[in-house]
Amino acid sequence: MTEAIEYLQKARTALMAFDPAKAEEWLHKFETELRKHRLPQDAVADCAAELSIIHGLAGAACDGVAAAQRQLTEILKLSRNLDTYDSAGQKKIAQVGLETAKRF
Repeated sequence: MTEAIEYLQKARTALMAFDPAKAEEWLHKFETELRKHRLPQDAVADCAAELSIIHGLAGAACDGVAAAQRQLTEILKLSRNLDTYDSAGQKKIAQVGLETAKRF
C-alpha cells in the first residue's frame, strides 16, 4: 500500500469522525504525495475507490448541512409567533422573534 492511499484512508476516517479540518489536512498530504511520487499502476484502482468513498461522504455531509439549515429556518419561522394563553384562558399572540428590518 502506498502512502497516498494511506492518506486517503486517514482522510476518510477523519470525515467519518466528523473532523473535516483533519480530513482536509490528509487530502492536502495526499495531493503533495502525488506531486512528489507517481502512483503505481496497481494502486490506481484502490485510490479511485477511496476517492469515491470520500466523495460520497462529502456529498452526504453537504446534504446534511443543507437539511439542518432548512430545519433551522423553519423553526425560526414558526417560533416567531407563539400562541400563549392568560389565566382566564384568553389567547394572546406574542411576537418573540426578531422583527424584520424596516427600510425607509
